[in-house]
Amino acid sequence: MKIYSLLFLLLLFMISCDFNTFRENKPEDRQEAEKVTEKFYTLLKEGKKEEAAKLFSNDFFKFSKKSELDQILEWEISESKNAMEYKLADWTTLVVGGSSARSEYTLVYNVQRGKLKTREEFSLQKEKDKAIRILKYKMTAQQ
Repeated sequence: MKIYSLLFLLLLFMISCDFNTFRENKPEDRQEAEKVTEKFYTLLKEGKKEEAAKLFSNDFFKFSKKSELDQILEWEISESKNAMEYKLADWTTLVVGGSSARSEYTLVYNVQRGKLKTREEFSLQKEKDKAIRILKYKMTAQQ
C-alpha cells in the first residue's frame, strides 16, 4: 500500500510540474527576428505603408490606434526617401519551450535619415501562427 501511495504522490507531483526549456540571446533567434525588422525598413523605403502595418501584432493595437501608426509610417516613408541607413545596436532574445512556450525579441537600431538620427527599439513576439510580429515600437531622436 505504501508503494502505491508513493507512486500516486510521485505521479501527482509530475503532473503538476511545469516543464520548460529556456534559451537566451542565441544568434539564430536574433536572425529570425531581424528578418522582420529588415522587411519593415525595406517596405518603408518602397513606400508600402499597408504592408509595413501588417508586420505589427494585433496586440500592438490594444495600446495604440491604427491612425497613430499610419501617421508614424507616413512620416517614416517621407523621411526614408532621403538616404536611410540602419544598424543593429543592441539585441536580446528569450525563447521558452514547453508548457509555457513563448518567444520574445528586442532589437535596437541606430538609424540615419539624412541629417536626422534616431534610435529605434522593436519588441517582437512569435504568435500562435508562428509568425514573428512587432509588439512595441519606440523611436527616439538623437543628437
